[in-house]
Amino acid sequence: ALPVVGVVVLGPLAWASRAWAGAPSDARTAVTVDVTWPPHAETAPLVLVAVAAVLALAVRETTWRPRALEGALGLAGASALILPAVLELPYPAGLVIEGAVTTAALTAAMFLRRRLTALLLSLVTSASLALLALASQTATLVVLGGLVALFAAASWRLAPLTAPAALVHGAALACATGAAAGWSPAHTALLVLVVPAVAALLAWRLGDSSATVPVEAAGAAAGVLAIALAGTDLPLLATVLALCAV
Repeated sequence: ALPVVGVVVLGPLAWASRAWAGAPSDARTAVTVDVTWPPHAETAPLVLVAVAAVLALAVRETTWRPRALEGALGLAGASALILPAVLELPYPAGLVIEGAVTTAALTAAMFLRRRLTALLLSLVTSASLALLALASQTATLVVLGGLVALFAAASWRLAPLTAPAALVHGAALACATGAAAGWSPAHTALLVLVVPAVAALLAWRLGDSSATVPVEAAGAAAGVLAIALAGTDLPLLATVLALCAV
């Protein structure tokens, strides 16, 4: 089952060089742009669910049970993630299901005592979802906006990881918005600068929190991105540099 999961998670990377080329016909086509769909993949969700059930039901020993439950959660999430491609569901349905998996994993991470697996699952699926949405302009804007809101909402409990994730998705949303509006990269840089401004205000608000440094790092990365985008237009580059200094 592992090759199927790998194709579904990593296959959407191909859309980074084909952004807004047009929505594919189904979820399987969307993840196999540059890769081959593994043979006999129809059984992969059943395998993952079966192993997850064994872990959840058979492991009773006190020390190992929490770890087994984390493994079961990860396998169940992986099963739901690959289901649209296995069943060749329509492309929009695949986006909705992957978004639901991301939301469910992030919700579990917020309320479970052992949350690492659920948090990693939410980060991986959100990255895969964002790449998958690059096939369509509308899907890109809607998905990135939803991911910004989702990770920002989760930051009241998981700020060290979810707040930087929200800022990264926010930078991607700013670039997508500028491109959709027909702006040049240099003018889009001014929109990207909103992200480091928000990061600076958030870091000041967080004070000595463990989330401060990750938030500052994400904001600094967005500032570097803005400088790179403005590099071809010297007057705008000067403006961007001045605003970064502020």
